[in-house]
Amino acid sequence: MDISSCGLYLATMDCCWAPVERLNMKFWHFDMSLQKFVLNTYVDTPHTGAVNALKFQPSISTDRPFFLTCGVDGKAKIWILESNTWQCRFCLDFRGLECVAGSWSVDGSILALSFSYVLTVWNMEAELKTTLTINNNREQIRAIEFGRSYSDRNFLYAANIKSLLVWDLLTLSCVYSMDLDGQIPGLVSDPGTGQLALLSKNKLIIVDACGKKVVEEFSNINSTGGAAFARQGSKTKLYFLTYDGHISEIGSKSAHKSTNATKLIHKRASAPLFNAQGSIGNKVGEIEAEIRNISSGNLDSLLSVPLHTVPQNSLLAQTFLSDQVIALPKKTGKNEISNQKFESVMQRENQAERIKDVFLKQTKNSDMEFSDYFK
Repeated sequence: MDISSCGLYLATMDCCWAPVERLNMKFWHFDMSLQKFVLNTYVDTPHTGAVNALKFQPSISTDRPFFLTCGVDGKAKIWILESNTWQCRFCLDFRGLECVAGSWSVDGSILALSFSYVLTVWNMEAELKTTLTINNNREQIRAIEFGRSYSDRNFLYAANIKSLLVWDLLTLSCVYSMDLDGQIPGLVSDPGTGQLALLSKNKLIIVDACGKKVVEEFSNINSTGGAAFARQGSKTKLYFLTYDGHISEIGSKSAHKSTNATKLIHKRASAPLFNAQGSIGNKVGEIEAEIRNISSGNLDSLLSVPLHTVPQNSLLAQTFLSDQVIALPKKTGKNEISNQKFESVMQRENQAERIKDVFLKQTKNSDMEFSDYFK
């Protein structure tokens, strides 16, 4: 499956390798009113065999993105949205070889396809512009990637199980190459730094093609090959999926701060800047307790009315969640806690005194004559 860069189009491939094989491709469009993807086009048997790759054309607009499929039948098909349905616009092949992988350039104007051991470059009119090979060997080119950053956007990366090569498309010359250990890599380009990540099951290599060097290597990562670069603040991190079902991240090294050595303090408005003691002569209380706000009672209100009169969950979600967040614990300082405890004790004592005055009022014991009783 693949999703477009605008987030409005989704393509999925369903395969059934039974005695009667079935291969179905579905295009989904995101419905703003329903807030979910809705089936738009159903394609039965887009290829006469398995499909190796699905790729949407990168685009910053939502106007008719192209979609690429690569099949073992030797065909690469480009699909386009016309008259609110997806149709095959171009069908590309090269010498009857299997179409193994494909990739779009960062602006979507160039398409690179690997037909077995031959790397081909096409324009948007489905015209073949050039062909390339890796060291003239016949190993299948399993991974292709264009440069995504400003520094390497004219680079084309390609790898088989033996080698990685980087070509400059402006001069059609090889600018960097390195040997691999025989595992099929996945290639992911960093749009921020211009570095390239090579992922195999047990190894991750970060390469700087502009500097012609290996930046870092990691082993025993147990990666599935699925990965993406993303920015977190001012730094870029690589997130990848492992066979354990976890998402791991790798980023630049940063100083580690121990949370156990850091004390949380309750700040006071009167404390001068850089004064750890707060106001003069008074220590700032450490946070060590919490007081829970009174709940708004929305849940009780919902349960007290008939079910058919309750609005839809989507209409109630925002108000209900905001009330629950407001009701979360509020942090207080040690000094405030002691004052509150003292006040609560005083209130209980005062209440007990009032109860004694009302119900347990004692009268003075005095001697009474029997005759006084009948007066």
